[in-house]
Amino acid sequence: MALLGTCGIPITGGICVAAVHYANLVQDDWNNSNQFKAHVASLSESLLESRQITSDFLHKPSEMFLARYAQNQSASSLSSVKSKSL
Repeated sequence: MALLGTCGIPITGGICVAAVHYANLVQDDWNNSNQFKAHVASLSESLLESRQITSDFLHKPSEMFLARYAQNQSASSLSSVKSKSL
């Protein structure tokens, strides 16, 4: 009985350490996934804004729309989303 007790404690401790390590790995994956989701949402918003600006420009050509489009294109970060997906 004593042998079972002395062997059980280190085994239980090892299982707990492994579980905590696995939980940390899962949490890191979750955080990375949320960051990627935020980048994709930002890119999607930028693409929708570009479409709206382009549509407005086609209806009423103006230098203001060209400036807004250029500003929006510089703000969108497709390269950062691509790097996160790899």
